Amino acid sequence: MILNKPYPTYRYIILAVFMLITISTQIQWLTHASVVRPAEVFYQGQYSQTSFINIDFLAMVYMLVFLVMSFPALAAGLSSLAQYLGIIIAMLVTPMFIGSNPDLANYGDGFKQMLWIYGIISLITAVLALVFIKERPQNAVIEQTERFSYFKGLKHLLSRRDMLISIMLFLIGLGIFNAISSMTDAIAEQAGVKDSDGLIGGLMLIGGIIGAIIIPSLSDKYRKRKPFLTLCMFGMIPGVFGLAFPEYLSSDLNTIYTITLISSFILGFLIMSAGSIGFQYAAEVSFPAHESSSQGILLWVGQLTGIIFVAGMSINDNQYLGSYMAAFAILSIVIFIAVLFIRESPMILAEQNK
Repeated sequence: MILNKPYPTYRYIILAVFMLITISTQIQWLTHASVVRPAEVFYQGQYSQTSFINIDFLAMVYMLVFLVMSFPALAAGLSSLAQYLGIIIAMLVTPMFIGSNPDLANYGDGFKQMLWIYGIISLITAVLALVFIKERPQNAVIEQTERFSYFKGLKHLLSRRDMLISIMLFLIGLGIFNAISSMTDAIAEQAGVKDSDGLIGGLMLIGGIIGAIIIPSLSDKYRKRKPFLTLCMFGMIPGVFGLAFPEYLSSDLNTIYTITLISSFILGFLIMSAGSIGFQYAAEVSFPAHESSSQGILLWVGQLTGIIFVAGMSINDNQYLGSYMAAFAILSIVIFIAVLFIRESPMILAEQNK
């Protein structure tokens, strides 16, 4: 039961600051993801393309820090909308600052200006957080429902069959999303795109925002979780296959690029919808463990596999990118089969039995 106190208007300031922090964080994560090839020109001589420490390693650093910093607290994560907005800015706005057309003389220019702008944005959001976020706001709403302690809750959720399947879904699904998000320019190059325009990542995130509004809303309206998770996992398959094998559908470069863009939109629309529903489903099947514990561990495993996937895809100047994309296609089928074995949310079943 929740104490019946009015929420203070100050909470909206906190929410706005958290959203700004999230947007800034996502921009920092994927700053170079959509402009890797021009970045190689800008950073020429500072690293080896065949080394593990390359441009794509910058995206892995974010995921690595997430693993180290989030696991002890199992932070629930910030607003999904702010995450999507931050990634869209990184994917679509970044190429506007950079000379990304290899046929023009300014190819590779603009990084200093872009990094300064993003750095200033990050500094401002950090200052806002220090000023406005308080340790214990007055009139805070206090939850009275009894919950497990952290370690008891962790043990509980790891003993739940449906939670373990959910972890598998995020281990693979979120890992694939993080890897593709980090390697969008390399995927564009594989599709024969000369200009680093960021459209692959941008459309994936735009599709994600639309999907995350529509499908979870339908899930809530019809009080069903499993059918919509199953739909998302099934729809993810053509999205991944379209990104992995567009050249088998056409030999024309423009058509291949169009297939890639459509596939990225489909993938974003469904995989992000699955994420929103999956977080809610995990909280329901693992109750009375804290929601922050269930959501945190799902995010944690997705970052872990994201690091592994990006590391493998970027080795030796993306030598194994195609192999990993083919593996993702197979794994998308695996998680579709896995989602068939989950059961409907026990909370929803309890509501229906009343």
